[in-house]
Amino acid sequence: MHPSAENLRFFAHTNAEAVRGPVRGLVIDHMGLGSQWTADGLTARDLDFAARGLLFMTPYNGPWSWMNDAAIAATDLFVSLLFERFSLPADTPLCSTGGSMGGLAALVHARYTKHRLAAVAVNCPVCDLPFHVTERPDLPRTLWSAFGDAPDFDAALRAHSPLHLAPSMPDVPYTVVHSTDDKAVSKAKHADPFVAALRAAGRRVRYVVSEGTGHCDLRADARAAYDEAVSAAFDTP
Repeated sequence: MHPSAENLRFFAHTNAEAVRGPVRGLVIDHMGLGSQWTADGLTARDLDFAARGLLFMTPYNGPWSWMNDAAIAATDLFVSLLFERFSLPADTPLCSTGGSMGGLAALVHARYTKHRLAAVAVNCPVCDLPFHVTERPDLPRTLWSAFGDAPDFDAALRAHSPLHLAPSMPDVPYTVVHSTDDKAVSKAKHADPFVAALRAAGRRVRYVVSEGTGHCDLRADARAAYDEAVSAAFDTP
């Protein structure tokens, strides 16, 4: 079965059935490592985005995809299929979001997508894959699953590592949120150097630190900043 506008529900979760009226844009929320979530019906978040004229999509790219080349191509195809369903212009804006591996996926997809990007908002993102492969004992097998067929494994890690992509990232607003007590993805090794590299490249970055919380577990103020970044992506033409 090949993905189509009619059977997209088998390949991605969307709120398409709830969207009425003009579509202002699309929010893509990428899943974290190991997630095999599939939706059974619409969620409150789906309905909230639909009420604001926003499509919402979570691609089912696999629990260990790490936004490899296959996942990039699949995500862009799913976006195109949604645009086809709603007869949207090719320049309809996207906001790419996600936490942990999903944060990396949002950033890497932002770098390589053929679609128009409006903004990126990420929560405790993995930013340095060459370091991350050494960070925990559960990680090498997942990264080998994603990139082990590449002619040069280390080069493939760098090509899908936001820290190494920072100089060539698109010029859009970025919101990066990271928790101080994150034991799974080190703030000091990931978000801190990535934000510095983005700023050195002249990109617009809002860096929000969630004090005293763990991996992807944000304080209310940090969560509000993250949610506001997604909404603000579609406030201006």
